[in-house]
Amino acid sequence: MKIRLGHVTNSSSSSFLIMKSDITKKQIKKIRNHIRVGEKLLMEYVEKEDAWDITETKYAISGYTFMDNFDMSEFLGRIEVDSGVVEWRAL
Repeated sequence: MKIRLGHVTNSSSSSFLIMKSDITKKQIKKIRNHIRVGEKLLMEYVEKEDAWDITETKYAISGYTFMDNFDMSEFLGRIEVDSGVVEWRAL
């Protein structure tokens, strides 16, 4: 069981979908490696067990989590993904 002191994010399930044509290859690589990149960006709550499940098809990259302590929305902003190309789903 995790215990967080200070800011605690919503722990509900969520997912996102981004068309690869809307982002760069460099951004795709950073999304694949979001925990390592998040550590380098000094983001809060970056732990391996908080990693999102990232999947890809030929045309899209998506992520899913059931415990979203890693703030993917903040991360995508930090790697300059336009928020208008991200489709979010609360599950």
